[in-house]
Amino acid sequence: MTRFLIFAGYFVLMLYLVATHTLDQYINLNYSYLSYISMAISFVLAIYELSRWIRRESRLPKISAIVLLIIPIFVGFFFPQVNLDATIVASKGLHLPVSQDNTGDAQMKTQYLAPNTSMYFSSDEYAREMRANMKPYKSLKSITVDDANFLVVMELIYDYPEEFAGKTLTYTGFVYQNFVLRFGIIHCVADSGVFGLQILTSEKLVENEWYTVSGKIEVAYSKSLKRNVPSVEGVSVVPAEKPSNPYVYRIFK
Repeated sequence: MTRFLIFAGYFVLMLYLVATHTLDQYINLNYSYLSYISMAISFVLAIYELSRWIRRESRLPKISAIVLLIIPIFVGFFFPQVNLDATIVASKGLHLPVSQDNTGDAQMKTQYLAPNTSMYFSSDEYAREMRANMKPYKSLKSITVDDANFLVVMELIYDYPEEFAGKTLTYTGFVYQNFVLRFGIIHCVADSGVFGLQILTSEKLVENEWYTVSGKIEVAYSKSLKRNVPSVEGVSVVPAEKPSNPYVYRIFK
């Protein structure tokens, strides 16, 4: 019976996330098909375990097993999904390249400013991947960043700042200190982070408000990070609406 409850609980929880359109707050939706596959498998296994339980006399599961089972299901259904914003960044601070606070997986750490997908490739494969991604932007003098290419462009800028120097960059994000940022998910929340660039402008930007900024890319010193970082200078600033989905996702070709 306990196995039936586990599989059924997982199926119902995933069904709830899909029905409420909140699955994208946990994983990159490019991999949502894996969730659907696991949901179908868990449904089949739940039916199988239920039929086994019905066919034989079953002992009641221990109370502790039921409690452990109910907790994640209860959290999934009744704890609200909260969109991250500048207050989350303020509570943890910005670090480059990654936070020292481990997410629980020795291979996964919360990422800041510079997306880093190198952990998913060998060193040679990563170099080839980045150079292939660089090709469409190499000859451009002006680059507009949208939800689809946000994480790719930011990773390229931090990897090859000298090749982007002097190019005009336009993108939208929320303000934290003198940075304009977006929260992004590479595969799932375990490798999520907050990404963006330092903004060099005399304009007064309101903390946690959304703006579309445009200016020339250069490398400049960050007092808060105590190092040189890719930045946007000579910025034009236009207030922007917060997008319906504030997250951006990494798209692998």
